Amino acid sequence: MAEASKFYQFDGKPPCDKSKEQECVGGPWANYVYRLKEEVPAPTSPACGYALGLQSQVVSDSQMSASSKWNSAHRAANGRLHFRAGGKRTGAWSAKYDNAEQWLQVDFRKIAKITKIATQGRQDHDQWVKSYTLSYSRDGVFWAQYPEVLSGNSDRSTVVTHELKQVIYARYLRIHPQSWHGYISLRAEVYGCTSGFNVPAETCLSAFGMQDKTIPDSSITASSMWDANHSPSRARLGTVKEGAKRGGWSAKTSNVNQWIQVDLGKVVKVTRIATQGRQDYGQWVKSYSLQYSLDGGHFEDYQGGRVLKGNSDRNSIVGHILEPAIIARYIRIRPKSWYGHISMRFEIYGCTSGFPIPPTPSCAGAINLGDWMLSSSSDWDYNHRAANGKLDFVAGGGRTGAWSARHNNANQWLLVDFDREMKITRISTQGRQDANQWVRTYTVEYSQDGVRFTPYSVGKVAKIFAANTDRHSVVSHKLPTPIVAQYVRLRPKSWYSHISMRVGMYGCPTGKKPASPPCHQAMDVGVIMDRSGSIGAENFRKSQDFVASLISHFEYASSGTRFGVIAYNAAANTIFRFNDAAVQNSKTLMSRVYGIKYLQGGTRTDRALQLANSDLYSSRGGYRSNVPNVLFVLTDGKTNRGSLPYSTVLKPLLAKKVKMIAVGVGKGINDSELRQISKKTCFPCQRLQRFVREIKGHS
Repeated sequence: MAEASKFYQFDGKPPCDKSKEQECVGGPWANYVYRLKEEVPAPTSPACGYALGLQSQVVSDSQMSASSKWNSAHRAANGRLHFRAGGKRTGAWSAKYDNAEQWLQVDFRKIAKITKIATQGRQDHDQWVKSYTLSYSRDGVFWAQYPEVLSGNSDRSTVVTHELKQVIYARYLRIHPQSWHGYISLRAEVYGCTSGFNVPAETCLSAFGMQDKTIPDSSITASSMWDANHSPSRARLGTVKEGAKRGGWSAKTSNVNQWIQVDLGKVVKVTRIATQGRQDYGQWVKSYSLQYSLDGGHFEDYQGGRVLKGNSDRNSIVGHILEPAIIARYIRIRPKSWYGHISMRFEIYGCTSGFPIPPTPSCAGAINLGDWMLSSSSDWDYNHRAANGKLDFVAGGGRTGAWSARHNNANQWLLVDFDREMKITRISTQGRQDANQWVRTYTVEYSQDGVRFTPYSVGKVAKIFAANTDRHSVVSHKLPTPIVAQYVRLRPKSWYSHISMRVGMYGCPTGKKPASPPCHQAMDVGVIMDRSGSIGAENFRKSQDFVASLISHFEYASSGTRFGVIAYNAAANTIFRFNDAAVQNSKTLMSRVYGIKYLQGGTRTDRALQLANSDLYSSRGGYRSNVPNVLFVLTDGKTNRGSLPYSTVLKPLLAKKVKMIAVGVGKGINDSELRQISKKTCFPCQRLQRFVREIKGHS
């Protein structure tokens, strides 16, 4: 028998004669003694560290694949350690594209225990990978990410080896170049073993029920949808077109503020996610991030906003193993990039027991910031106003995608007036959605009266909060000591390009009466809401937010203030009257307002005003002549031809001393028409607070 310390090199090929005793290096023969085809580990061999066969070609060409190749001469099978150019083949695998979406894959055809990896650059050209990550899979569908960026090469030929701190058990291994010299070109070897170990069992893998409809339609919601045939319920994995119902969920608009969310009914452990594109059209999400929540109020970014690879076609399933797992009730998918349009299908996997459940955070819900709640030191102009400074606000209708200050200096601020005392536990910020402008750092001040402000401090030093480094990412700060105040003010300290920002606040009311309490005198407040096609679904939702904000400024049982609402397109419908007693409380009013459906269609504002006269400000509607009567008309001022003149339909309302207030909603507002409805009181949505105060002052 040959001595264990002697080796005979066979140039990476199998022994030419296995009938004799031979020791070999390279490939699976490394560190083994051969005798009549019977392999016995040499005394000095590592337990699980031999080359798995890229260099020796035990791994066949068909077992190697890649995201792309420059051409057939640069194919994946060239990506073997010490591979040399020849026979019309170049000296490495070279990708077709120079980006971080490229990968080289090895299929070991069985689960291997992987303990080490080695890389080289391209043998015949100055091209190499400088750093890379690894992902791995047991089935080729669900992939896990190795939790470390590995250093690669600095020349063509030097071999750089890494012992893996975390052993990988997988059939498939992918190398993902992250940085490179010249071009993405790579040769590699993988080390470990294919036997003599126990494969760790995978548990907590059950589908929660998107595909089999265990999860009801009502539990799947989204930021928007193209229409009812592209609704969130179409986002189930495997969904296909059925009649008018489309083969996937499609957002109304394609931007990074879109999301789709599932309520899993209770707190669960989520270990995997799988996605598909839209089955009946060439649309898919290419990358996305995840958020999760225990209570549906405050959402956390998964691994700091880590971006997961999505799809590259309509129907292929791309899965991810989530390490660490997510423990939550609500899962939200936020598309980051897409092909054609934001459209997708998905399934979520995990288990419902066998894990510790964290306590539900208290006082952590997102606070709905109405336009009227925001003000600022200055605005670049009206289209850059403070009301744009809400988290996830998107440019549209002439308005830009953030609040932007008039001046770039340390005297600028963005203020939130909650109109009551609040406990603030978290603050989030974003940059400007439609331009490369963001705040890098800021301080926070708070006040009970809006006059005397106190800096938020750690010890005796005002805390400087790190903010944003791009347009879209949300940066959140949990406040170790919550702020208790009615007013919170953010002061930018440094910025990129221009002071522009969007902000979100999280917390809860303290229950303390507001410094300037809601109106206590009896009033009847009517609202007419335009839901015609010219308004658009997104702006109709803003109208609902406006009315909800209006409702929040009044007390009901103690004051006798009542609301009545009419919604209209070509036809007008009463939603509820002043004398519908069961409705006249804040919770029910909010529910009924948000339950109004957007219908599209024509616009007949005259019919809505006629209905207000006959069905609200009448004995049928509970009209009271001895209290102030106000009517808000929310419209874009685009009534159809053939409508009756405003002077005609307004005459009976004005005779009843109904104060008319026109509110411009949507794109291309017709100011002239709004001024016919209300000659003196005509304003856009964000000035609600000012007019509510006027109403209170004159009631």
